[in-house]
Amino acid sequence: RMQNMRAWNADGMIVIQSRFVEVRSLDVPTVVAVGSRALKPSFSQVVCADEESGREGARVLLSLGLRNFAYCGLNGLEFSDNRGKGFQEAILAAGFHAEFYSPSAQHLGQSWYREQKLLGRWLMQLRKPVGLLACNDDRARVITEICRMQRIRVPDDVAILGVDNDEQVCRSASPPISSIALATER
Repeated sequence: RMQNMRAWNADGMIVIQSRFVEVRSLDVPTVVAVGSRALKPSFSQVVCADEESGREGARVLLSLGLRNFAYCGLNGLEFSDNRGKGFQEAILAAGFHAEFYSPSAQHLGQSWYREQKLLGRWLMQLRKPVGLLACNDDRARVITEICRMQRIRVPDDVAILGVDNDEQVCRSASPPISSIALATER
């Protein structure tokens, strides 16, 4: 609550991105902790190295000896676009091609059934076996569910790798999702 924060008489604050506008009104130096989009350069912000996360995903999947690759993101979300860019650069540098599925994030919640159908069709058309990097663990979990519905074997046909290492999401998937851990606490 803002009234409690005012009483702190803080010299500065570290806040999550969703509270930035509210806390900024306190007129104290503020660092925005990890967020999904970069703010103006005049603001101090800690962000993930999203392109590097994409490159790391490519390295992991390449190390499995796979020759087919895919990225499943959410177009228009900066973190997803940057992870996809890093992934594509690394896959191309290794001499391979990556297929992309990245619907607009604006329309994602409109129809789960439509998304399930489109994503399922895309997954069925991928050359197997395929190494697939999802933009985050939530997206990876959706992919595992659709693979199960489509009778696509995970990880035999589709080796899925998420990003963020959200243990709750990763463990709740069947099979559990492997994920790239970010150094956000550090």
